Amino acid sequence: MAIWYLANQPFSPANGAEWNQYIEWSHLTQLKALVGLDGLLCKRPYNGQVEAEDWNHIVKRDFLLDYFHDLDYLLKKIGDRNDVQVLALEMNPTEASVAAFQDKRFTFLGYDLVWRMGAISALTNGGGYPLAFDNAELSEIGLVPHLVRAEKIKTDLRKNYLGGGHTDCNVWALWKMNR
Repeated sequence: MAIWYLANQPFSPANGAEWNQYIEWSHLTQLKALVGLDGLLCKRPYNGQVEAEDWNHIVKRDFLLDYFHDLDYLLKKIGDRNDVQVLALEMNPTEASVAAFQDKRFTFLGYDLVWRMGAISALTNGGGYPLAFDNAELSEIGLVPHLVRAEKIKTDLRKNYLGGGHTDCNVWALWKMNR
């Protein structure tokens, strides 16, 4: 089990007109806020810039240079900013690995499905994939609550939409830090 960390800015009604346009486009009217890995919607507070010291603390894999394996370093990097959320993440988790993460500073939120080639969520920034899932299945923060369902959505995206959009996805488990 590899737990990584990410800081991003929540996307919510506080974003004003941008939020209203997003809800109108996405038809995700149940959302109270968006807590996920989509880098276009939940922007990174460090603007995707990798500083020299970051290389000692980041996940060195394709498309994951915003992800840190060192929580203490990430917390130091963002400082006392209260406009960011800190997420703990696991890519392609199992039920057992999700249950094994017991850091009391974090609360489990659900699962996101993110394009393997970048930070685009098929759940919240794909325009809808009705042969894979119904928008009403997503929680009020834009996540799927159960791993079995997230895995089925992943399979149905590949089966019904492969080659169209951002549908070749990894499933990510998300926990939010209680700050």
